[in-house]
Amino acid sequence: MKLHKIIKKKLAKSAHDVVIKQMDYGSLKVGRKTLKAFLNTKNVYEWLREGHYDLKYASEPFIWKLVEVLDISFDIAKADIEKAKKRYRRLSAMKDPYLRAETNFRRNGEFIFALIFAAAKSRISIHKESLVYKSDEEIFRSVGQKIKKHYVEYKGELPVLGKITHYLYDHTDGKTYRFTIDGKLFNENNEIKEEK
Repeated sequence: MKLHKIIKKKLAKSAHDVVIKQMDYGSLKVGRKTLKAFLNTKNVYEWLREGHYDLKYASEPFIWKLVEVLDISFDIAKADIEKAKKRYRRLSAMKDPYLRAETNFRRNGEFIFALIFAAAKSRISIHKESLVYKSDEEIFRSVGQKIKKHYVEYKGELPVLGKITHYLYDHTDGKTYRFTIDGKLFNENNEIKEEK
């Protein structure tokens, strides 16, 4: 995404207060605050995803007004903004991924706090953002690597819960997939799926 960089470069050569006035802000303070917030984001996608409203502009109209005032190509701006919006829509449609280690644990009088602590150790964090535009094959390979790392880290056994038997991965498509302790995917027949 080039637009954010182009805006930063143009703003580096311009007096911010002049730009803010040209954007029709009645208050320099509000304009400065919004401009600073925009410049502190990594890219257009992050700015649109986080959302912003300052009683003058929402996130997207703010960018369009900057594009107009800084005389930036409409085509470059449109391409980057549409790409960011497409990524956001795709991410919004995805279910939250979830990976957890499973054991044959049966409760036998353990304190609830010990179980809460143990359950936290069985979960492996996967950020949905890191999965956008990846194929299922790439995602499953990454999940397999996380499983191997987790299994080694806990030496195959979770505190209180016991020996890890397998892993369950709730995929972004809403389905749950079962993995071995070696990070290999089981197929529908509960057999280990061969890698291609």
